[in-house]
Amino acid sequence: MNTKDTKEYTVLNLYQFEFKLIPALIQMLNRDNHISVEEFLVRMSDLMWILETLLPSLRLRCGFDTSDLKISGKVECGKNFIIIYTFPFPAYSPLAKFGAIVLNSRGVNYYTLEKSSMINSNEEDSWVLGHTVHQGLHSNYGKVKDCSTIDDFVSLLGEKGLLEN
Repeated sequence: MNTKDTKEYTVLNLYQFEFKLIPALIQMLNRDNHISVEEFLVRMSDLMWILETLLPSLRLRCGFDTSDLKISGKVECGKNFIIIYTFPFPAYSPLAKFGAIVLNSRGVNYYTLEKSSMINSNEEDSWVLGHTVHQGLHSNYGKVKDCSTIDDFVSLLGEKGLLEN
């Protein structure tokens, strides 16, 4: 067997997919003039393209069940274009329930609704709204209410002032 034909893949876990891959793709958009914003939105809204074309081209594959991943595509909300990712329900902190790529005049930002293990919390499930800034730097807006639907998550982003009217 010819070893040059054998592709070695890096296996992504769910955390790496949620907090490393998506922010890295946003960074590529910000520094690469070879792709338009429109093409980026179309591509990042297409789960099959991500899983079957993009990941193999980067020599990556998912090491988790991708059947629970969903993308709602472009949601227009005022002056915002939003791509919502629904992830498998987070089994532990800091995995995310939802992710949102938000494009508006402030640029392209990525927000996540993350399971949190808040100290001194009497609640079984606590949640924080996270924001990946750049180069893997992550911050959060503190404890937030759970969002059971995509619409609830978009409303939360609006309540936090992260969407433009």
